Amino acid sequence: MKEKIYTIPINDAFDKNCECAVCAFMREEEKKLIDYTVGASMMEPDVREVTNKKGFCKKHFNDIFNTPNKLSCALVTQTHMEEIIKNLKLGNEKIEKTEKGFFKKKDGFDTALLSETADIEKLNSSCAVCDRLDDILDKFLQNLIYLYETEPEFKEKFLNSKGFCLPHFEKLLKSASKHLKGAKKEKFAHEIYKIEIEHLERNLGDLKNFIKKFDHRYINTEFENSRDALSRSAQKISGYFDE
Repeated sequence: MKEKIYTIPINDAFDKNCECAVCAFMREEEKKLIDYTVGASMMEPDVREVTNKKGFCKKHFNDIFNTPNKLSCALVTQTHMEEIIKNLKLGNEKIEKTEKGFFKKKDGFDTALLSETADIEKLNSSCAVCDRLDDILDKFLQNLIYLYETEPEFKEKFLNSKGFCLPHFEKLLKSASKHLKGAKKEKFAHEIYKIEIEHLERNLGDLKNFIKKFDHRYINTEFENSRDALSRSAQKISGYFDE
């Protein structure tokens, strides 16, 4: 299989022989984006405009906060906070204008207040890093399916993988539904269901053995592959996480 720029990260991810190759790829991309946010992006006005407007979810704000580059973290936080204050002032002005006409329209204040809280809720749920990761994931899955269809060597590697975490399994099915047609779509779905069930059952068996280790009757029994069964099972269900 000839390596191309877009095939290298896919093959590297599947070479890791982990519980979810997509997680392996996305974890590295997430780290790159965090470093980029407090690094090179500081000099790019278009990127800063997005981070100022969207901000970050709690998880990614925590990641940014814990980087060694405290000055960049402070600058990103400052400009985002300035954007928040600007929006809140605009919202307050709208509410004040409605309040002045309160006796003309009794529900005017409540309507305006609900509208502004909806805007705040939207801001609270936005994240520049999450949005970029979603774009990267969509492209990764599209390229993965293309390789599966066109490269027999990769297809064999794919079919011999350990499946995926449940969130990425769902995303892969949706991507296949979008990019494959007819019999190809059906075959792909059947194959990944087979892989997913097989390796969920493998993890479940290891997890049961892990649980047995807490029973005094099995205290001296060695169960192969049970030591990390809990973390593997949790990641299989929910995706990667920092232990």
